[in-house]
Amino acid sequence: MAQSFCTRCGAPLSQSQSFCTKCGAPVPGAGQAADNVTRPVADNVTRRIDSRLDGFDTPAAGDWETPPDQPTRYYAPPTYKDQPTYHDTAPYRQQVTPPVTPGYPPEPPHGVNPILVAVIAGLVIILLAVAFVLFQRPGPSPEPAPSTITRSDSSSSEPEPEPEPEPEPQPTSSNSEQSTSSSSQDSDEELYDELVDIYDTMGAQADRIKGVATTLNNTIFISDKQARQNASREAHDLLDEVDSQLARLKTLRSNSSSMRYVSDIDTLVDLQQDLYNRIDVMCQAWDISLSYSNPKDHEAAIKKPLGKDNDSNGVNIYKKDFESRYPGARPSR
Repeated sequence: MAQSFCTRCGAPLSQSQSFCTKCGAPVPGAGQAADNVTRPVADNVTRRIDSRLDGFDTPAAGDWETPPDQPTRYYAPPTYKDQPTYHDTAPYRQQVTPPVTPGYPPEPPHGVNPILVAVIAGLVIILLAVAFVLFQRPGPSPEPAPSTITRSDSSSSEPEPEPEPEPEPQPTSSNSEQSTSSSSQDSDEELYDELVDIYDTMGAQADRIKGVATTLNNTIFISDKQARQNASREAHDLLDEVDSQLARLKTLRSNSSSMRYVSDIDTLVDLQQDLYNRIDVMCQAWDISLSYSNPKDHEAAIKKPLGKDNDSNGVNIYKKDFESRYPGARPSR
């Protein structure tokens, strides 16, 4: 079947069409199947369309193009309420910001006189200049302090000669002897104080030796070895103290340059030696006692050190010498 086209616009037509869908022109021969049907309404519409298209060139079918300077617009969903948005598909064109015309200084507010402002500024500058000059002006110089030196002859301007310093007295032989004597007295005082302290300690040691002797007589032959060890330890500790003080006295006797307390030192050395000999034999007896588990069976061997220093009356000779000489052996100035 041959394809038919509109005689006005050239658009393709189907056999069932009575009017062109593009331009609305009637299709020739389309009304043969319905000769008895009249379409006054369609004829009226066709006449109106034809009258509106007079004077215009209508392109053929398929020749419709969009002018290049008129971008095609499409409808996008509204972004705001009841305000549809249209987008152009034409290329983006950068907007050129027109140059900003430089501004002019603002006009002074109404009611301010520029002459008055200039006068006030000038007065302020003058006042600042005057203040600067006043502060830079030097003050009066201080007057010199009056001299405290008075002169009987005011006409003379020569200064008085300063007095010569007095010569320091040179040390004489008598002064050196006095200083030597003073230092010697100081050393003698120190030596005296130490000797008195040793003398007092010696008396306390003699009393402790008596206590050690009493413990020895009551404990040295018992079978309780722990009790004997405690008593022996006490005796040996006292022996060490007596020996240390005896060594100090011997050092003082050999190193002292003073002849004032030589005899006192010799006497104290002898008395300290008496104490040492007394406590030493007791420690020897304790050593023998501790060597036996049953010291009662060895009584003779234990008593032997204790009796070797006794006189014919059975009295320890060192104890006797100490008790006779100690009361009068205190050093004196």
